[in-house]
Amino acid sequence: MSAQHIGNDEQDVPAYSQFQHYILGFITLIAGLLRSINLGTWSFATDEIFTLQNAQHLHTDPFNYRALVEHPITSSFVLFIIETFGLQEWVARLAPAIIGTVSIPIIYYLVKKAAGVHIALLTSLMLALSPWHLFWSQTTRFYILLLLLYTIGLFTFYWGIEKNSTFILVGAVLWIALAVSERLLALMWGPVIVVYIMFLAV
Repeated sequence: MSAQHIGNDEQDVPAYSQFQHYILGFITLIAGLLRSINLGTWSFATDEIFTLQNAQHLHTDPFNYRALVEHPITSSFVLFIIETFGLQEWVARLAPAIIGTVSIPIIYYLVKKAAGVHIALLTSLMLALSPWHLFWSQTTRFYILLLLLYTIGLFTFYWGIEKNSTFILVGAVLWIALAVSERLLALMWGPVIVVYIMFLAV
């Protein structure tokens, strides 16, 4: 009886896992649709112009100091999109919209590894519907990519500590370095890590 029960559970696991991915796919689809609606409705805001100017600097002088230190990853992505489809509001905002949508499954898998499937799905749903995340996913700025890189860095650091792996910790530093390249605000990673280590020592 026990063997039969175990066998049934083992058969249910793949189906349950597939169902989870269906839910995640649906959430990601909703996130993508929300981030695609009205991308070109309003004209560029002042802050968006700064990003476009930086993308232009990357195009005309890629080794310019400003081009290298002011959110170069976001600007490079925006530049690629604009050079491919032309300079329009919806085109420039397509870059953060894509990053915002892709963030949903990435953060799902990060949270799933740390806290389980149900919390991961809830986190993905909340992020997909978050007004803050939605707004910045439709704005030609660096905040969405900054959030993604910073989050990956924090989770990677957590796994590095848990597994006592120098290799993973080095990876965490690299992710945070990418986040810092987008905005120095990512240096807040330092105090967060100090507090976490102090918590572990208690």
